[in-house]
Amino acid sequence: MSTLTANGGAAAGERRYERFDEVYRVHHVLMVTSFITCVATGFPLKYPDWAWMNWIVRAMGGIEVCRALHRVGAVVMTADFIWHVVDVFRRYFRANMRIRQIDILPWPKDFVQFFQNIGYYLGLTDKRPRFGRFSYMEKFDYWAVFWGMFIMVGSGVVIGVCLDSLHARVAVALGSEHGAARTSCHRSHCG
Repeated sequence: MSTLTANGGAAAGERRYERFDEVYRVHHVLMVTSFITCVATGFPLKYPDWAWMNWIVRAMGGIEVCRALHRVGAVVMTADFIWHVVDVFRRYFRANMRIRQIDILPWPKDFVQFFQNIGYYLGLTDKRPRFGRFSYMEKFDYWAVFWGMFIMVGSGVVIGVCLDSLHARVAVALGSEHGAARTSCHRSHCG
């Protein structure tokens, strides 16, 4: 698929690729904004005793607002990830593609291009490697986010649901007030 250059004309003799269609652009915006929301709200929840984190919590409207924003960001991020995976499989099967046709998968040529690129940057060669639709750097970024989602969602469920529930059960077993246990849980390490 060819695209136009910034000046509106097709690049002479150069094959260009459209990186993201409209659906992938929406995925990208949702992932970036939900990730930033989770970071901006997660650190104050994790480290509430740091003075400058207290300032952030107050600026957001308090700890409850911070918690709510964090959970909304997490739900949006998780839903976007699931939508993306379903969409990738849908596109793959609809197009009757072979595995070898999936541009974002790492292939042996990526490792070759990595070393060619290092040689270019070290001045060992004047020739830059020619990349396809996605370079090895873009593939690395994509797969880091892909596998990172399992870590983020998994740790979020453990911290936000399991530990919170465990703290509440322990508090009830010890005869303390459930609300106090929940507050201390969130003040220490639950988000």
